[in-house]
Amino acid sequence: MRATAMPDQLLLLDLDHGEGSLAFGLSWFALVGSHAPAMARARARRMRATHYVVGGQGAMAGGCARIAPRLRRPVHAAAQVFARYHPDGTAACIAPLPDGRWWLAAAQDGAVLARADALYADAEQAAVALQGLAAQYPSLRQHDGRQTLKALMTSADAATLMQPVGSRWSRMPLPVRAFISLVAIALAVPVAWRAWQPSARVAAPVASVTAEEAWQQASLEFRRQHTMHALPELGRVLASLHRLPLNVQGWLLRDARCQPASRAWSCSAAYVRVQADATNTAFAQALPAGWQLRFQPLDAAELAWMVPGNSTLLADVALPDATHVDGVLASALQRARPAFTQLTLGPAASAPIAAPRDPHGLPIAAPPDWPALRQRAVALQGPLRSLSLLADQSRLVVAWSSVVLRLAAGRVPATAVSALTAELQGTLYEQD
Repeated sequence: MRATAMPDQLLLLDLDHGEGSLAFGLSWFALVGSHAPAMARARARRMRATHYVVGGQGAMAGGCARIAPRLRRPVHAAAQVFARYHPDGTAACIAPLPDGRWWLAAAQDGAVLARADALYADAEQAAVALQGLAAQYPSLRQHDGRQTLKALMTSADAATLMQPVGSRWSRMPLPVRAFISLVAIALAVPVAWRAWQPSARVAAPVASVTAEEAWQQASLEFRRQHTMHALPELGRVLASLHRLPLNVQGWLLRDARCQPASRAWSCSAAYVRVQADATNTAFAQALPAGWQLRFQPLDAAELAWMVPGNSTLLADVALPDATHVDGVLASALQRARPAFTQLTLGPAASAPIAAPRDPHGLPIAAPPDWPALRQRAVALQGPLRSLSLLADQSRLVVAWSSVVLRLAAGRVPATAVSALTAELQGTLYEQD
């Protein structure tokens, strides 16, 4: 089993049959909509990745990574192989890798969870991250990592193969590319001729960067890649769920899901046909303005709509420190907890900021007193009305990954019980 290190902490392992590799440590994100491959390719391009993959059944997830151009053999996403190996429920594993690191993988209903294809320096760090996932997903089942890794080495297929992102240039017709190339050459030749003159050129000195400056830039890049969702933005998402009709002309709401996308939230609601006289035409006539409707095709329907977002980056937010989170915020959650069936705030773990590298490609150690950026898993489950208890927590700025609404008709209402149950999953950040 040969291991190959790649940029951005990616690791490749040769498959047992020798016809490809498994990639560990991809960046994953949720996909909502009917054009998941196109959305995944666009997201991967924005993240400057070279390859991407899409998987899942009900919920969809996309993953991407930068793979060296010199690599010619097929590359499969290890986490997607794991997800296809466990298509039902929530599953996770921690597996030791040949280079001494530990791999954490987790999937739900065949879709890889965000930040659940991660590489850690030791088993203890991976275990802490797994505890955070277990707090978010109480039904999570942990599988033996060594046996799972052995099975994955022989389970890759076409659905787990990473595809090249390509560029708009590569997708242009060949005659168009040829014409543009000729024009560019014609314009560039005179400029190059004037610039070519024998002259003594002095090599520019390499600017020296301190460890503090390098880590400031690495931290800033990490914070610019993550979007946060303040309470007013979350309130708009919840308000759109409140407007959902429960029963439309013989069609009953089953569940609804909202996930953050670029500059907006993408939402969808699933309905099932429960009355014999219910028709597609009657449902379409009751469609809310501005929403889209898709039928699948006789007994199920899906509403889709968008909710504007604020596009607030983690870099633009004043983060609380651990004292505020453990004191003020935790106390507020404790007071609200009786109104929820589940309300958890996971342990703090270091944010996965890639260490900056020196001109020789070696990682630069963080300064001794460098303020650590940490993250905590946040999970809430309870009646939709209970979420109003968090309205006064202005510093509850979380990177929410999903908001799910489920209808369970026939439940007896109580403080923490309702026919309409909301589930929120997200990540809270703090810094010294």
